[in-house]
Amino acid sequence: MPSSDFPYNPFDTTSSIEKITEARQAREKQKELLAEEVAEYRLVLNRLFASPDGQYFLKKLIKYCGVYSFDNSINPTKDVKDAERRKIYLELIRPYLDKTILMEITQ
Repeated sequence: MPSSDFPYNPFDTTSSIEKITEARQAREKQKELLAEEVAEYRLVLNRLFASPDGQYFLKKLIKYCGVYSFDNSINPTKDVKDAERRKIYLELIRPYLDKTILMEITQ
């Protein structure tokens, strides 16, 4: 039974080992590109939020996202909406900020 990664082609002369090697190289290249993109994203975020204007905006964003707020309501729709709003900061921004910037915005 042919694998979904390597569909059967009776005229293909490349071996399975070559195909596996090519697939591995493609995955490695994708990992390298992703690592470069993450590094660039980290630099841009830290440069942006190191400025006074950037820190002001970040504090407003954190407040809007409700990262440090607590709500006692039992409204599933609102809870899901609030969780998604918090994810903006908690997943897209905070993991990439330097500790010095994090310390400055919590003061």
